[in-house]
Amino acid sequence: MNDINETKQKSGGELSSTPELNQDLDFSHTAPSTSLALPFSFGNIAFQIGKARTGNSTEHSHRWMVFFRGAHNQDLSFAIEKVVFHLHQSFAEPVRVVTAPPFQVTETGWGSFDIQIKVYFHPALGVPGPLHLTHLLKLFHETQGVPPDRPVVSEHYDEVVFNNPSEEVKAIFRGRSEGDAPPYPHQEHLGIFSAEPDLAAIRAARQWVKERMIEQEDRMVKRESEAAVLRQHVSALI
Repeated sequence: MNDINETKQKSGGELSSTPELNQDLDFSHTAPSTSLALPFSFGNIAFQIGKARTGNSTEHSHRWMVFFRGAHNQDLSFAIEKVVFHLHQSFAEPVRVVTAPPFQVTETGWGSFDIQIKVYFHPALGVPGPLHLTHLLKLFHETQGVPPDRPVVSEHYDEVVFNNPSEEVKAIFRGRSEGDAPPYPHQEHLGIFSAEPDLAAIRAARQWVKERMIEQEDRMVKRESEAAVLRQHVSALI
């Protein structure tokens, strides 16, 4: 049985780790022998198609899409068997099963609600059950004055980490497709999760440490030189 740990979550933005620290996070290298990571994102995008709901009106005001995808739009079908989206019970088909990428559901509505997302892995990975995610459907911008044609995007970055994977699981990861998944609708509005800011910070920190070490070495050489001169003066006085 593979040890699959709790996900390491970070909402939107840069990666929580970097390929220099964990080669697998950019999904283009073989991971360290102790772990394999599956970076992904999930959330929704919404477009306004009518006026906001008032009173008891049930007129739909938004068209929205809820999705589960590779954090860099990688094809996750090598690991994911299906994704099940549990919508509000008021929908005619509240449970939607998607068995191939793009893993997404598009609907229309007027209000927000929690969407339960269950991610099922291929049996060969040895995961004992589905990954449970909850996403609050977001339809409205948080600030006033945003153009109505600008979509609302609510997306979260996360990872599933396989600790101490078996040789079979390692082989599955090595055999994965290096290509992108089929494009998602409105993909141009979705987040781009990049490791570069983290890598830049690491490079800057390494350079700072290197400079401080050089300064320290220079001070030690200077002090040793001063000590040698002092010893010469002392010897001359004896």
